[in-house]
Amino acid sequence: VASRGLGDVYKRQLPWLVEGGVKIWLAGSRENSAQRMTTRDNLEKNTTMKIVQKRYEENKIIYKALYGFEFGEDLSVFDKTIETDNLDAGQVLEIAKLTVRELFEIKTT
Repeated sequence: VASRGLGDVYKRQLPWLVEGGVKIWLAGSRENSAQRMTTRDNLEKNTTMKIVQKRYEENKIIYKALYGFEFGEDLSVFDKTIETDNLDAGQVLEIAKLTVRELFEIKTT
């Protein structure tokens, strides 16, 4: 976490705030996010769905006010978007690694 005078900057905001690097957006439905939270935290699905929805809406307001970007909507800063809903963690990792390899090959040739 770093401080920029506007509040704390966490890894979720960094792609919009820094230049360079490889930026990959992991896109998944709110339902899938709630299901992962249900499994991980042993909570009821309706509870996790409310938490996910509230977090998403609050983050959009906060990031727009503090940093000036549309969190989760303006994906123009990303090199790749990976749709994660029908993939397991290993598959997501493999796609991410392939993306990094391809981008570095393009930049070095």
